[in-house]
Amino acid sequence: MGRAAAAGRGVSWAADGRQASQRPPGRRLRLERLGVARARAILAGDLSAVDAAPGWPHADSLDGIAIEAAHAQSDDQTCFLAVLAETGQVVGEGGWKGGPDDTGEAEIGYGLAAPSRGQGLGTELVAQLTAWVLDQPGVTHVVAMVLPGNVASRRAVERNGFELDRADEPAGGTGGAGGAGGAGGMELRYVRRR
Repeated sequence: MGRAAAAGRGVSWAADGRQASQRPPGRRLRLERLGVARARAILAGDLSAVDAAPGWPHADSLDGIAIEAAHAQSDDQTCFLAVLAETGQVVGEGGWKGGPDDTGEAEIGYGLAAPSRGQGLGTELVAQLTAWVLDQPGVTHVVAMVLPGNVASRRAVERNGFELDRADEPAGGTGGAGGAGGAGGMELRYVRRR
């Protein structure tokens, strides 16, 4: 692979011109588009197109995938799978909820399979999603709605420079980025600005 082609694939180069690595040091996840066909297959119970880690997909994953399968018109309108770089196993998913509004706000949502939690992967997933969202045209700030009892998700967004903005009543009842852990139906609104 030529240097120009490799650069477009995320390959980095050492000072002496040798290929250094396929991913930055410490990055254990890569984001991969779910795609419409895979979304529909997963909903039908066919996981042959992915190497699913234990616990994935979980109920929240399937809820999100159902929305993708129903509304996405192309693969680039689907969410990302969180894939372990070392093994290729899918441990979670994430994306934005419809792109930026007229104020430049874009909301992210994400989730990890239970056996993959508590290892810092959520923090890494939020970092990669946030970087991708902030790189999209028209985005000035990113929002993550987190249930108060979901301490791991709160830490993931806080470690990525999000600041607590306010507590809100959830728009759709219960939920929030990162899954269960609610308290009284409230959600915490975290914001990360450019």
